[in-house]
Amino acid sequence: MQNMLIKVLVFLALIPSFAMAKDEQPIKIDPLSLYARTVYPEDVKTVGDAARYLLEPTGYQLVVVYPAPKDAVDMYQRKIPPIAKIHRTMPIIDALQILIGNDNWIVIDRNNKLISFSENKS
Repeated sequence: MQNMLIKVLVFLALIPSFAMAKDEQPIKIDPLSLYARTVYPEDVKTVGDAARYLLEPTGYQLVVVYPAPKDAVDMYQRKIPPIAKIHRTMPIIDALQILIGNDNWIVIDRNNKLISFSENKS
């Protein structure tokens, strides 16, 4: 009898949590706003290699051929600038911007999870 009473009390205590679970919306986190440490493996030599390394855990893919801007290939093949080699922790989107330079643009397709670079605002 006491065991049954405990089960009923536990069930009654859980009822409000079942009601609240329906109303709550999942929190959407932008994977590009997550923090990464800018320490690259030794085999990462170009901006494209570093960008792919940073994007790997986010689910985004780096695109440098069509439908990417035409100048994306040039940016992809550049050597990593010295300022981007400084070891620090920052949002992934900021690390990408440092890789390509402040005068260039990051092109983001959030629906298809694609990222590219451009020298021109598009």
